[in-house]
Amino acid sequence: MKTHASIDGLDPNANHQTIQTLASGIQLVREVMRLGDWMTIGEVQEQVSRLPEVGQYYSESCIGARIRDQRKPRNGHHTVLRRLRANSKNLFEYKLILND
Repeated sequence: MKTHASIDGLDPNANHQTIQTLASGIQLVREVMRLGDWMTIGEVQEQVSRLPEVGQYYSESCIGARIRDQRKPRNGHHTVLRRLRANSKNLFEYKLILND
């Protein structure tokens, strides 16, 4: 199944629902970040939860992994920039630049 190849570290015994959830997370994060604004993982998480088709909660670790997945060739080989948020010592924000 092609979906398996797009999710690193996926348990080979994962059920179909788990596979669909993780694969859709990649697309949901891309949808939220496609405008190219700088966003923290928490801000991406909040925007994803507001999408009408979601209906479920994605943890910050899951959102972070889906942001990293955007860089992979099989997911579009998009550019993800990272910087320290102004006036913060440990809060990073990310910007997605789509590889059209």
